[in-house]
Amino acid sequence: MEPPFQFILGCLLLMVFIGCAPVDCLSACYLDKSLTIDGNLSDWPKARDKIVVTDRKIAQGGIKRILSDNRISCTSAWDTEYLYLAFQVDDTQLNAVQIKRDHTELYLDDMVEFLLDPLCDASDLWLPDDMVYHINLLGTVKDDRGTVAGKKNIAWNGTAKYALKLQGTLNNDTDLDGGYILEVAIPWEELGVTPISGLELGYNFANGDNDGKGRQLFDWRSAWPMRNPRQFGTIELIKE
Repeated sequence: MEPPFQFILGCLLLMVFIGCAPVDCLSACYLDKSLTIDGNLSDWPKARDKIVVTDRKIAQGGIKRILSDNRISCTSAWDTEYLYLAFQVDDTQLNAVQIKRDHTELYLDDMVEFLLDPLCDASDLWLPDDMVYHINLLGTVKDDRGTVAGKKNIAWNGTAKYALKLQGTLNNDTDLDGGYILEVAIPWEELGVTPISGLELGYNFANGDNDGKGRQLFDWRSAWPMRNPRQFGTIELIKE
């Protein structure tokens, strides 16, 4: 007896749903030697996991957003000293103006934001293990860490190493640019956890796009508010 049409249709829909399910984990491969943080990814392993994100119209807290045409991809790796992150951003207009650390409007520049919940406790609160970095195209940083009260401590300054490589001209909108690469190394001492294969860290990342159209910001997990680890995905350390 052939299965009824409704059964077949249901199976097909389930397959489509599973195939379209959002990725919530980024695998970080183990490295035998440290990477050179110079914005050049030629020393990264060729076969590595990657998360690619583009903007999409999502209602976040009732805020009407101007969509970005950027595309951002993120990969990760690790060794005994650092957690590494690499971001490649397609962006046709490169713009950034903030040069003061922790400037309140740095998020309006072209920039990458990444947020980490090292204990992976997925709290709704911004706790002492949680941290965020914003890095614009001038290499200016805006960072903070959580507190016991679940608030952000803007006086905290991280020690991550990073390097930028621009593919285009900064603050010149008369031409078309290609984008940029941001490479980051975060010390495990700062993260406060011991790296071991199978370890998971809560994680999210975002891209800020300054095309002179107002606020353009989108993230991997569509989290709102952004400092909400419960809505993060994860990075999983893999050592094969």
